[in-house]
Amino acid sequence: MRSPLLILGLILPLIASADPFPVQSGEHDGFTRIVTQVPNSDAWDVKQTGRKVTISIKGHQDGFDTSTVFQRIARDRIAAIESRAASLILTLECDCRVSAFPSGSDYAVIDVASPGVALPTPLIALENPRSSETQDQDATTEDSQAKLTPVPPILPLIVKAPKPQKPPQLDLDRTPLTEAQQSALNELQSQLAQELGAASTRGLLTPTARAPSARPRSVEASEPSDPPTTPPEPVDVAQDPLQNMRISSSMDAPMRKKAHPTTRKGQSCPDDASIAIETWGSAEAFDKQISAGRAALFGEFDRIAPQAALSLAQTYLYFGFGAEAQQVLALAPEVARDNPLLFDLADIMDHGEPRRADPLQSFAECESDIALWAVFALESGATSATLPVSSALRTINKLPAHLRRLLAPQLSRRLLSHGYDDAAAAVLRSLERLPDDLPVEATLAQAHVALKEGEIEDGTAKLETVAAQNTPHTPEALIALIEARIDPDEPISAETAALVDTYAQEHRDTTLGAKLEYAHALALIKSGQFDRAARAIKKRNESDNATEKIALNLNFLKELTGQGDDIVFLDHILDFSEEDIAQLPKPDIYDLVTRLLSLGFAAEAQRILATESETDRPLRRQLLAARTALALQQPFQAQAALLGIDAPEASPLRAQAKAMAGEFGEAHDLYQQSNLASSAQDTAWLANDWRDRTPKDSPIYGATARLVESRPALSDDPNGMLARTKAALSESAAARGTLDKLLSATALTQDATE
Repeated sequence: MRSPLLILGLILPLIASADPFPVQSGEHDGFTRIVTQVPNSDAWDVKQTGRKVTISIKGHQDGFDTSTVFQRIARDRIAAIESRAASLILTLECDCRVSAFPSGSDYAVIDVASPGVALPTPLIALENPRSSETQDQDATTEDSQAKLTPVPPILPLIVKAPKPQKPPQLDLDRTPLTEAQQSALNELQSQLAQELGAASTRGLLTPTARAPSARPRSVEASEPSDPPTTPPEPVDVAQDPLQNMRISSSMDAPMRKKAHPTTRKGQSCPDDASIAIETWGSAEAFDKQISAGRAALFGEFDRIAPQAALSLAQTYLYFGFGAEAQQVLALAPEVARDNPLLFDLADIMDHGEPRRADPLQSFAECESDIALWAVFALESGATSATLPVSSALRTINKLPAHLRRLLAPQLSRRLLSHGYDDAAAAVLRSLERLPDDLPVEATLAQAHVALKEGEIEDGTAKLETVAAQNTPHTPEALIALIEARIDPDEPISAETAALVDTYAQEHRDTTLGAKLEYAHALALIKSGQFDRAARAIKKRNESDNATEKIALNLNFLKELTGQGDDIVFLDHILDFSEEDIAQLPKPDIYDLVTRLLSLGFAAEAQRILATESETDRPLRRQLLAARTALALQQPFQAQAALLGIDAPEASPLRAQAKAMAGEFGEAHDLYQQSNLASSAQDTAWLANDWRDRTPKDSPIYGATARLVESRPALSDDPNGMLARTKAALSESAAARGTLDKLLSATALTQDATE
């Protein structure tokens, strides 16, 4: 029995234990804020006696975690903070004004303001200081009650419920607002909508799915006085209508007193002063500025000085050292947490884009300095919205020369990808005004702009200039040069293909290496090295990039059809399936079919044409289909391909199909309509009514027709027999001569296209 009891005695305290509630703090404009957790099911109260403020939580006995309170606030308003089991005691340094209110359903907020500073929430009642000692001793009891004035009903207070009160009868009638009052009200509504959107974005306002309590709890207050019988005096519209509106948390910076630009999602555009990189350094030497910053980095007891860490990181960013700035920020987590944009700027300087797209992408709507950095966060061609290009150009021109040389080429490429050709060129022109020569990356960006504007010769010349140099940008220039020569169908030298292969080997197993391998395969195709190109394509087809597979195959087939000799053409073309060839543009397919027909591969040509839809019947396709059918001795299929086609090119093919089908008379008529005299004579001779169709004046067939139509003169007169015999012999000799000419002139096969 002792062992189970002992185990139970050890476990029960662990089950009953709980972590102390964390206490957070924050400095604001004129007041200090303390936030602590409050269980949803427990009531809390707060009181002030002299310079002591005590917040008590009913049912809580595990204290409060105050270890980080004074890391973020000074001791000018709160001198000390003490944690007890069920209460938290603040010792004030001044005759401060104190306000308390709930935040959501899980947090209690205490604002301690300097004397003379107005708070937007009601102050708590100040009790008699004489009883402070006695009340401090009872701070841990559960019977201490708060004496608070009623708070506005905007947020429900998670504290004790008041005694039921009869709702006062209010006079809802009011006098009409003046024009100035209505204007102030409209401005307040507009600002309230913007601030609520910003607060929702920062996580200050979150929707709750919790059902409303049947009995709302509020701070236990003294009996309210009778409602006033007369309406309050109207607000003086001459004062700032927004001075009593504040939305903030302990993590926020001091609130703005004037309207600030926001995005459509309610995010506030960062102030230009917070990203004014041009002010983060000076003309002094780099080593002196960095050494001074590093010397100030560590303060007393070798602790990181937050402000010094921020200043040193900004100095690194001023000189374009992104990785170093991130390392310094990592030394001070609180600085890194409060300045997330610095990490994005560092990524842009080192990699040309931030690692995280948000929130910079949403700031592309801002007409301020943040627009420059937002453009770097947008993917190429990812948005069709209008970008604040003028703001980006204005901001980059404010940067020091060394940062412009670093960022301007990248910005130009980004703007070019979004269709802002003029702006992309303007960015590069700002570099041309600098005294030094243009960097290689800027020349490369100029080449891309020239190619986009249709200046092919100028663009390729700049690409050749960069490609001829041994710089980190040479591989990219080679890739762009090869791509620039694909569309205009310009040749590529074998030397260029070999240079691309060299860089591909150097950068193998990298993203750039994969791009170089693809460019090398294209260069082999355009340089006429079809055997090597086929091996490169086979190797590339093992990758997962389907787009590159199709592009390489199409370029190979097109170049092979137009430039490859007959043996090389047949050696490679038969390795491709009809489905692969069907992906070619139609003109290229028809060129391929024409070449196959010329080499006698009519069956292969017909299979390729059969992959096209029957509903798509362009003229060239139907003419090729008729030719392949005739080459395969399919006259009726050829005639079917020519149905409904009245083009002059179709008549000879239709005539040949008629002749092949034995319809020589119709073939003769079609040949005559096409002015093909030789083919017309041949088909006329083969027709049943060849005597009528054969002209009498034709050299061979005409003589034969006359011979057939002639009849020997017969007579019973015995006189003149010798003469008649002689004439018959003469006619016989002429007939044999005509037949000899006919036999020698008639070929065994006829070319109907002559």
